[in-house]
Amino acid sequence: ASRSAGCRYAREKQQQIESLKARLSESNDANLPAGRSLFVKHCQTCHRLYGEGEKIGPDLTGGNRSNLDYLLSNIVDPSGVVDKGFRMSLLLIDDGRILSGLVIDESDRTITMQTATEKLTIDKDSVQSRKVTEKSPMPDGLLDTLSDEQIRDLIGYLRHPSQVEIQD
Repeated sequence: ASRSAGCRYAREKQQQIESLKARLSESNDANLPAGRSLFVKHCQTCHRLYGEGEKIGPDLTGGNRSNLDYLLSNIVDPSGVVDKGFRMSLLLIDDGRILSGLVIDESDRTITMQTATEKLTIDKDSVQSRKVTEKSPMPDGLLDTLSDEQIRDLIGYLRHPSQVEIQD
């Protein structure tokens, strides 16, 4: 049953990408400053673009951003293809907590993890188990809360070959 569920999931993601692609190719009038503001709000906490943002996820500056298929597949299905350096880890802590996020630093004594909301440094002695998943820490459904105009603006900004002014 999980195999057919996986196929259905992949089909749904592909349909979502095709639908977005059709809507985005209908208009080319993205508001790039508004797109940059959306990037700052939704993406910059993990990604860098043009030297601004965090280094938790991949730096997007040199990425294949002009390719709409590549861009949409990575946003709509962030766990579709995940580089080993950007896979989510799960830590079971001796106080019963389960932490999930990206391990961004590790020493002999500690593990530093970026979760969705904070950066934590955990003593390795308190970690009962650790698992690296095939998943990306980037959440699914990132575009689901945005309007068609916001998606157009964000994608337009991401595909733009140079930095633009930010919209206040």
